[in-house]
Amino acid sequence: MLSEGEIIINKVAQGKLRLDDGLEWFRNSDPTEHRSILAWLRLYLEQSHPDQQLIDDSLERVPLKPTMTPIVLFKTHPHKVAAVTVCDLPDNELEKSFITLLTLFKYADTKRREVFCKSGCTHEWHNLDKTSNVTDNRLLTRIKKFFG
Repeated sequence: MLSEGEIIINKVAQGKLRLDDGLEWFRNSDPTEHRSILAWLRLYLEQSHPDQQLIDDSLERVPLKPTMTPIVLFKTHPHKVAAVTVCDLPDNELEKSFITLLTLFKYADTKRREVFCKSGCTHEWHNLDKTSNVTDNRLLTRIKKFFG
């Protein structure tokens, strides 16, 4: 079963929630959990198997100034190195790191769904609307209430 954070991150990646909704969730989460959230998001990005060209193209879509530290790191380092590095930035950079990683994941996961999961898949995170698990439905209700 997916956690609340996994559902929110994947809903943003699939365009079912806005990036601002994901950011609001991140801001409202326990600050001691921020680095853990970034580490999971980095893992999701890696598991979506982006190539460097997809990362480079997606960086243009990150809604931050191109001079922000996480974006500069992705532009100047291989994406796997940059992803680890942005998770270790100082606390005042974590929100920008979250925005960057989530945006990159959104485009990498979209590509994966279009190519590898085009004919359907059994990935729980790609089938969020098809869940029949009562616990998941209660969690989705809580998420909907949180975002209004």
